[in-house]
Amino acid sequence: MKDINHKRKREQIFHIVGRGRSGNTLLYKVLDTHPEISVFRETLFMFHLYSRYKHQKQWNEENINNFVDDMYLEDRINTWGLPKDNLKTWLHKQKNITTFSDICRRVYKFLALKGRKNEVSVIGTKNPHFALYMKQLLKIFPESKYIYIVRDYKDNVLSYQDVKFDLKNVSALAYRWNIFNKKILDIQEKFPEIFYILKYEDLVSNPILYLKQLCEFLGIDFSKKMLDFYKSGRNQASIKRHRNIAKPINTERIAKWKKDMSQIDQKKADFICNKLAKKLNYKGSKKTDVNVLTYVDIFIGFIIAYIFTLSEVVIFLLPLRMRNRLINLFRSRYSRKTKKSND
Repeated sequence: MKDINHKRKREQIFHIVGRGRSGNTLLYKVLDTHPEISVFRETLFMFHLYSRYKHQKQWNEENINNFVDDMYLEDRINTWGLPKDNLKTWLHKQKNITTFSDICRRVYKFLALKGRKNEVSVIGTKNPHFALYMKQLLKIFPESKYIYIVRDYKDNVLSYQDVKFDLKNVSALAYRWNIFNKKILDIQEKFPEIFYILKYEDLVSNPILYLKQLCEFLGIDFSKKMLDFYKSGRNQASIKRHRNIAKPINTERIAKWKKDMSQIDQKKADFICNKLAKKLNYKGSKKTDVNVLTYVDIFIGFIIAYIFTLSEVVIFLLPLRMRNRLINLFRSRYSRKTKKSND
């Protein structure tokens, strides 16, 4: 590893990518506890604004104000506790903003400072939907690194059946696991040097070993503080959705499918995911033959999964304001459902 303590001129950017419910949030919480790392979750402003600002070269006050106003069309930005005017004022003072990538970096830097992390040398982002926009992400941040976290497909399907923001059909969820992971692997195979592939099962079974490797990959020293991530108490909404982040890293969610998934559902998942699973060093099943009725269900799941996934991509072809209204509407409905089920 080269010059690990060398002071960088600007913060390194990395992205946590992978199908949701694969340990993404756990990893984000662990890394964000490192004194030199700030990780930001579930924002899409880069993709929302890319087509509008990707060719912008002159970042004067007017253009910065327009950019920030467009950022705040996404309701989730307001949950950051980041006053719009404060961000504008800070960005106006920044020098050498010449590209779309530059201004996105400065937004993340301001967030890090607001989080009272003055010595941040590495900035990370986390959003499972990044898998669908990997090519665009590479264009925005060509010098980035990627931590690709993956989880056993049967446990992943089970985990999604326990939430309200995705599908319930086992076959459709198995196809979604395939789609998301294949899109990441296609890029990883072209640029292996900028990727670190991490299995969820490895992270929770031997956290110190793999966190040390991750820190080396990111060019920083390992910090034991990362293991105390669960003591933070920040972001109670996230804890409600991801109960495992409120306690120390543990292995209790490995291979839950053996107890909680029916034999027929295991067969469906194996039939759909076996090929890609073996590529990711998951054993899968030796026999993946299914009967006609099961095959019909698998085919229906294929149609549902691809329509659902396509809608998540096509929405970014809509005009900015219309797109944000639809996304904000979906999120507000999901939030109401989640609140209702927790009451």
